[in-house]
Amino acid sequence: MELPETAFKADGSGVRIRVHAQPGAKVSKVAGAYGDSVKIAVATPPVDGKANKMLQKLLAGWLGVAASQVNLVSGMTGREKSFSVTGVSPQEAKKRLEEN
Repeated sequence: MELPETAFKADGSGVRIRVHAQPGAKVSKVAGAYGDSVKIAVATPPVDGKANKMLQKLLAGWLGVAASQVNLVSGMTGREKSFSVTGVSPQEAKKRLEEN
């Protein structure tokens, strides 16, 4: 699957990833592109920040970094989110998410 280059921006010692979240899905997965964002389906409902925490864990696992290296920067309550991930380049992040 091809993800948009514009969803991945260099950010200090890592990458900033634009995500369009789809909470309450049947299966958690990278669902493809959504405009200039990466669409991620999350099987967790959007209650008490649980979907955001699951997104953090999923991104960490898919990118091969610790969950502490993935931080939600914006979009705490909306579907459009921005995550900062340290220790991985924009190109590597794009490649790893496309493989999932």
